[in-house]
Amino acid sequence: MKINRILTVGILGLAMMTNLAGCLNASGEDKVEDIIPVNIIETENSNLTDYIYNIGNVEAKNIKKLSFKNSGRIEKINVEVGDYVKSGDILGILTSKEVTYAADSAKAQLDSAKENLVLAEDALKKAQALFNASSISKRSYDEVKTQYEVASNSYKRASEGLKLQNNLKQENKLIANAEGYIVKVMFEEDEMISQGVPLVVVRSDSKIMNIGVTQEEIDLIKLGMEVEIDFASKKYTGNVTNIAEVADIETRTFEVEVSFEAPEIRLGSIGKTKIAVKTYEGMTLPIDVILNKGNDFVYVVENNKVIKKNIELGSIFSNKVQVNGLESGEQVISSNTNKIKAGDTIKVVQE
Repeated sequence: MKINRILTVGILGLAMMTNLAGCLNASGEDKVEDIIPVNIIETENSNLTDYIYNIGNVEAKNIKKLSFKNSGRIEKINVEVGDYVKSGDILGILTSKEVTYAADSAKAQLDSAKENLVLAEDALKKAQALFNASSISKRSYDEVKTQYEVASNSYKRASEGLKLQNNLKQENKLIANAEGYIVKVMFEEDEMISQGVPLVVVRSDSKIMNIGVTQEEIDLIKLGMEVEIDFASKKYTGNVTNIAEVADIETRTFEVEVSFEAPEIRLGSIGKTKIAVKTYEGMTLPIDVILNKGNDFVYVVENNKVIKKNIELGSIFSNKVQVNGLESGEQVISSNTNKIKAGDTIKVVQE
């Protein structure tokens, strides 16, 4: 009987310990909570820049048709298609025969006009003396004076004509007035060419890209703004040189001209443009830490507790986005955001 009593007491004691443990677990006093470890990003303000990105085709900034200032036969053409010329280079020469003939003719006309003027001056002096002595009438004097004025005007015209022909004689050479590439030669040597008819077509070394920007963007772009141009292999710097006042009817975009120097970039090449239009102080966060359940928000840590904060998104910078609604120095949770909710206790394992 003594053995049975001891066994009964043992069983009762074990039962009591089990019940006690159950009561303690039920009360939660000894239960260990599941505290989720998280990484954080500490917010800070920095200088941000908004850019407008676009693409465009390379075109020549200027294409000029160069012509002689007088007519004549082409004696020499010094350039071919594809040649690069500099300002002052002689592109073509006219034979001097026609030019010399015109100058000689103008000289003969001037000599004749000068002789007539000398005779008219002498006649006017004599008529003046006779008129002063009342030996001729006023009408006769006026006739002599008119003849002198006609001779004087003829001499002036002949003098201007000779000056023009001498200038043309000196300008029988076609000289480049800017740098560029020869893209077309319109005539061949020994052909006749008329004054003002192009001999060659030259495109400037400077190049442009015309890009289309939206109505929202156009007011942010100003003349002279610096533009970064990327052709994959090389980058160049250009400037905004023209802004359209009227939108394109079909695309509803405004054309912006960007000028730059790049001799090695071929016409028709496609480049990417980048224009800095606004610089300001702001805050950015990685896009993947931003959550959305009807509105954009992030989780932040305050006293090891999860706090939900609504934010507003701004400009995108690669894999980051500018945000409003946070203060500098706040701790934004950047990991395990799918396992937590507002009010949870968490443990920061990395800053």
